[in-house]
Amino acid sequence: MVYRPIKKITKEVHWAYLVDKVFTAAEANLPQHITKLIIQQDNAPAHVTEEEFLLRWPHCSQKVLQGRPLEVRLLCQPASSPDLNILDLGIFTSLQSRQLKHHSNNFTELIDIVEKTYEETNEKTIAKIWHTLAKTMDKVINC
Repeated sequence: MVYRPIKKITKEVHWAYLVDKVFTAAEANLPQHITKLIIQQDNAPAHVTEEEFLLRWPHCSQKVLQGRPLEVRLLCQPASSPDLNILDLGIFTSLQSRQLKHHSNNFTELIDIVEKTYEETNEKTIAKIWHTLAKTMDKVINC
């Protein structure tokens, strides 16, 4: 596979990635009994807002879902809340700690290592991360 850098992440680049990669992969891989998909993202300036999603999604949903009855929502995490971001809190940290055990000589090898590390992530690890998030939320609420 050939990788090329994206010079600037814009809303259009982000939207194309959501449609071509995220939503398409979700449709292809989610079990048929799943009827609702919620995508959460941070509030990066280049990300499509919830309002923009509501305007754009109806125009491409049929192409992506191919008639499947799947309700798709896009949510933005609360601003300035890194302690409650499940990706930052645990998933990326877990991947990075395991990825750093391997040496890579170039960008392609690094991507291969990260993908392999992700594929090796088991349900028990994800459950522990969700448990940590719940405990973190309890602490925030009790402050």
